[in-house]
Amino acid sequence: MDASLGVDQTEIVFSNPATVAELVAEVGKVWSLVFEHLQPVITSNYIEATLHCQTDGLSTKAFLNDLVKVQSDVPGMHKGFSLTTNAVDTVGRISLDVSDSVQDGLYVVFAYVSTASVRDMLSFGKLFDATLTAYRLLQGLAHVELVEPT
Repeated sequence: MDASLGVDQTEIVFSNPATVAELVAEVGKVWSLVFEHLQPVITSNYIEATLHCQTDGLSTKAFLNDLVKVQSDVPGMHKGFSLTTNAVDTVGRISLDVSDSVQDGLYVVFAYVSTASVRDMLSFGKLFDATLTAYRLLQGLAHVELVEPT
């Protein structure tokens, strides 16, 4: 009888990296060790970022009311929306809503799903670049720009 033990899910959670470059550096540290010691072949990838942000200029509620034209008399209801892009073997999604954590802030959820084969840091870098490209494209479609601190 042959038996093999594998890892079918790996999760890395970061809280509040200041910039995308900082996020990439921290994720790279972990994944370089995983690739070096385990030599996995990853065939299903899910990357998610959630943010509670302050807005500059127009209030979040006014911004969402301008974009989402659903009328409702439900007390306490606020508006939000989601955009999804599909490409070969990938799905990207951005959702915008009113933040429950930041007063009149914006709650952003970005998710990226890919079936690209990842087996080393080079292919991981390509996946991360594709994820960032989709993230930036969806920001433009959603009429937002998430600004990193300098």
